[in-house]
Amino acid sequence: MLTAFARAFRTPDLRKKILFSLSIMALFRLGSVIPTRVSTTRLSAAASSNRAATVSTA
Repeated sequence: MLTAFARAFRTPDLRKKILFSLSIMALFRLGSVIPTRVSTTRLSAAASSNRAATVSTA
C-alpha cells in the first residue's frame, strides 16, 4: 500500500491531483474551524421579514 502511494507520487500528473485534493480538503477543514460571527437573532429576524414580504406580495 505504501509503495503504491510512493509510486503515485512519482507520476507528475497524479502527484498534482493528489496534492490538489489534499489542499482542498485542508482548506475545507480550516474553514469549518473558523467561527463565522453570525448573529442568530439578526438572522432569524431577516428570515421572518423576508418570509413576510414574500407572503404579502403573493
